[in-house]
Amino acid sequence: MPEITSFEPGAPVGVELSSPNVEASKRFYRGLFGWGSYIIADRRLGDHTLFTHDASSALDVAGLVALADDSSAPFWTCFFGLDDLVAAMAATREAGGYVHLEPTPVVNMGRMVLADDDQGAGIGFWQAYTHPGAGMLGDPNSMCWMELVCRDVAAAGRFYGRVLGWNEPVEFEGVTGSPSYLWRKDGRSVASVVRTDLPDGVPAQWIPYFAVADCDATAAEAVRQGGSVTGPCTETSHGRYVRLQDPTAAPLVIIQRHPDQHSVIGWTAES
Repeated sequence: MPEITSFEPGAPVGVELSSPNVEASKRFYRGLFGWGSYIIADRRLGDHTLFTHDASSALDVAGLVALADDSSAPFWTCFFGLDDLVAAMAATREAGGYVHLEPTPVVNMGRMVLADDDQGAGIGFWQAYTHPGAGMLGDPNSMCWMELVCRDVAAAGRFYGRVLGWNEPVEFEGVTGSPSYLWRKDGRSVASVVRTDLPDGVPAQWIPYFAVADCDATAAEAVRQGGSVTGPCTETSHGRYVRLQDPTAAPLVIIQRHPDQHSVIGWTAES
């Protein structure tokens, strides 16, 4: 797939892992996906690791930071591109969410807002300067999808409709077998949501999907690298998938998609 140079407003633009052990996470994902990495030093926010698609690639595929609160579980923050962060903050608060970090520059790359939605899922808003977001989507060893796991799909629909302009989610055949719903923005699919009876005190959570060339081989490698799998790879109409946990217990999904399945997140590619 060509390099991605811009995203439509309201579309997912990338993911960042908050880890209790940055070095362990770095080793795991470099070993599992063959990613390269480099560090961006920021006096205000501290060090950010950016993963690249391979050791020689300049195309970023994900981010990594240290978990701010050692008592919290590791989590992925899904970032959504927007042109007006002030309006996004206001909409977040009006929709019942909470803003943790108001617009803050990340060197010369852009600026970000960190927030929770109304069910506690961590989200990020990104206004690009020189860095639009992930430089690759959908190819093996890069992100191909995002999914929200929550208790109340209707409430999530109201929140993300108000904040990001997404259409109300409509039911579709997901990969997990649980009730799954699809969000669209301007006619383009952007994300999915799954209703789950989460334990008390556990907030909703965004989980990234990463495309792989071979689900079974990648799952076995994840175990060798210190991660764990929830079970065997499962065949679905979307591809062959399995849920993983990395060595710090951060959740993710890998999927070996069928040849006719393509990334559908809103993006513009350089031809």
